[in-house]
Amino acid sequence: VANTKIDIKINSTTTRIVNLVNEIYFNGSLVKSNTKEVALSIGNNSVTDTIQINNPTLWDEYNGNLYTLKTYIKYGEDIYHYSETKYGYRYFKFDKDTGFWLNGKNLKLRGVCMHHDLGCIGAEVNKSAIERQVSLLIDMGVNAIRITHNPGSSEFLNVCAEKGVLVIEELFDCWTTAKKTYDFARYYNTYAKEVVDNTINRGKNNPAIIMWSIGNEIIRTSSSYDSATATGFVQNMINWIKAIDTERIVTMGDDTPESSVSLACMNLLDVVGVNYGSTSE
Repeated sequence: VANTKIDIKINSTTTRIVNLVNEIYFNGSLVKSNTKEVALSIGNNSVTDTIQINNPTLWDEYNGNLYTLKTYIKYGEDIYHYSETKYGYRYFKFDKDTGFWLNGKNLKLRGVCMHHDLGCIGAEVNKSAIERQVSLLIDMGVNAIRITHNPGSSEFLNVCAEKGVLVIEELFDCWTTAKKTYDFARYYNTYAKEVVDNTINRGKNNPAIIMWSIGNEIIRTSSSYDSATATGFVQNMINWIKAIDTERIVTMGDDTPESSVSLACMNLLDVVGVNYGSTSE
């Protein structure tokens, strides 16, 4: 039995009693529904509903079994709000001795790093081109993709969910020390938390995502960071992520794992990410 917890935030301009209707579908067929009466106050209202699903079909490697939650807020026969949320049922764990497990099966992550562009057709999102890319990667034997080095498009994440490909979603290519003149380092202090909050909230129901990466090769290009400063950034981002999503783990890609600053950051992460070699020459 899967207890499906549904958290809903409703902003109301009046005090009113409404009906909250949640319907769960799989392959176009209604699986289960629930209706509850909710007394709304003026302003923000937080409402929780729970629906039990018996023997759900699991989302798995190459099997993008997705359920659809349809949510209605009704007053009488009038529908004040309607939304759809796609999600999947699956369970996973990381073990220090045996590695990654998905749905009780020990699974090797055969992955690639994917930048956001679509080759000769450019950087603008095109779902059919993304589907072609991901299908070609599956044909190669790929079952996991690290999105590099900024949050991926919703279309890309949705395709991975539909095709049963695991995802490491990455947040930043730099923090406050720039790699390029006009990169995000100019905005990190002002907008980093907003980026984290928006990215985690967008992806928290996507079964393809198994890890959040808070950075790519930050320390090498940010040699001005001492351990206290770097770990402060890391801990802040971990706190922001875990405030929204306690299920997934946090990592980062580091290409100077032998440095004291990198080691201090690694001690805070759930999983250590090492890019390239691990020793200095």
